[in-house]
Amino acid sequence: MEKNKFNINSVITIKRCLEFLNFIPEDIMKRNVAYNLQYLDFLNEVYKSYTIDRSVEKSFIKNQIMILGSLLECFTFSLLSSFSSNIDFGKGWKEKGLLKKYITLNDQKRVKTVIEELSERELKKRSDFSWMIDIAKKNKIFGKEYASVAHFVREHRNKVHLTSMEELEYEYFTPEKLKEAQGCVKKFLEQLSGKTKEEIKNTFLFL
Repeated sequence: MEKNKFNINSVITIKRCLEFLNFIPEDIMKRNVAYNLQYLDFLNEVYKSYTIDRSVEKSFIKNQIMILGSLLECFTFSLLSSFSSNIDFGKGWKEKGLLKKYITLNDQKRVKTVIEELSERELKKRSDFSWMIDIAKKNKIFGKEYASVAHFVREHRNKVHLTSMEELEYEYFTPEKLKEAQGCVKKFLEQLSGKTKEEIKNTFLFL
């Protein structure tokens, strides 16, 4: 069966995405975000081009929420990194310019809390998205309402683990949940990209 070739020219370029991501300090992370933004644009183009069965449409929604949740986590990490020297990380912290986190160790007899200084590479492996949202809220980087929605997006993204699902995916992943995730990512880009809301609206059509 001969395949029809998708017109890739209709999808946003990586170069164009990168123009909106100067607030992400690490080059590899920035490029990975750009690839994911491009893929979201591709999914949007496919969705507009075909009539899709409702059950498959829900998988489309799920896929987008997973990606948007990951982008939101990355944006939050980048924001906390840039503000790290001025952030209150809670009782017992001694801030020296790097993000730090309480690590809890349980040896079945006692729970011992220690402070570890983490490099950004270690932080990416250990930091908890929920913790980052709460720290951003505590330091008034996120407003109460935005933090609440960010937590919802985080919870939706965690449904990638099928064992955590207590309802049918078909019923869980709704256009409303997708809109929440899109709104969070869009707000980040509006606040940090240095671009106008009009530019963002006209560039990232899937938001």
